[in-house]
Amino acid sequence: MWHYYQLYGLKISSSRKISLLNETGDKDVDLTVKWNTTNNEPQLDTLVWERVMNQELRLRKIISYFTCDTPKGRYYKIGYDLEQELGLYFVLNPEKDTLWIVYSSLELSSNLNSYFVGPIMGCILRLKNILCFHASVVELNGKSILFVGDKRTGKSTTAGAFAKLGYRVISDDIAAITFKDNIFYVEPGYHKVRMRPVSMNALFPNEMDSSPLVYTQRDSKYFDLGTGFCNLRLPIGAIYLLTAAQGMEDSSISSVGIRESLVRLHNNTFAKYVVSNDLREWEFSQLSKIISGTPIRQLSINYNIKEVNKQCYEVINHI
Repeated sequence: MWHYYQLYGLKISSSRKISLLNETGDKDVDLTVKWNTTNNEPQLDTLVWERVMNQELRLRKIISYFTCDTPKGRYYKIGYDLEQELGLYFVLNPEKDTLWIVYSSLELSSNLNSYFVGPIMGCILRLKNILCFHASVVELNGKSILFVGDKRTGKSTTAGAFAKLGYRVISDDIAAITFKDNIFYVEPGYHKVRMRPVSMNALFPNEMDSSPLVYTQRDSKYFDLGTGFCNLRLPIGAIYLLTAAQGMEDSSISSVGIRESLVRLHNNTFAKYVVSNDLREWEFSQLSKIISGTPIRQLSINYNIKEVNKQCYEVINHI
């Protein structure tokens, strides 16, 4: 049985149910996902893989990246914990419209779902020349407002706080950027936000016990946005670069120069380990266009969870 979804602007068919996503009836798909089917695909058995190594992959020892050039084009293979008993890898065809995901029968379904909507889709988007940021995105006045930053900088907490205030969340963790008619848009993700226990207890304490874990080996949980999810592609209105406030000072908003904006946005692109030199050159041109037409601001956050609503209102009043 096939299941149909829409995620980050792509229409997807999957041979396996992905419980994090809401099914659609649209069968005109951009990407076909076949789970645990390598043995049924003879053309993959003959591929000879060449390992790719770059600076990003040296920093991520659990990730392995391979390519194979054939008369039909280049195949891509990316593995997570390949040398471990529990692990998975996926193969993308040269047309980038068919994906095979192979996983251990011991791997829990919840972990597979999280891998798919996170790192796997991040890699697919990048290989399909779609720029992605590590970011959470909310809707304000019909525009996408991005909160970009490294892990533990408060992206998801900020999105959750906006949701509690009644604003809609467009995406969490990945912001997929598309370009049409000279306008940059953010494509909608899915109707959940990943939250750590401290944030969820502060914002949604009644949801703590019933919310599922993102990964079984970590403590983050999914908060279900319900009607607080915005399933619309919206133009970028502003980008906030998250950083920690110094000492005990209050949160603040400040402008960011062009050069610093370029560096910090590039540093927070998603799945950098699959980016080739050609793709990186294209990426810098896209980033330059975004910066030239978008307000880029720094949001210095005081990491007192009691202050998060105040920080949200500062952004609202600044738009």
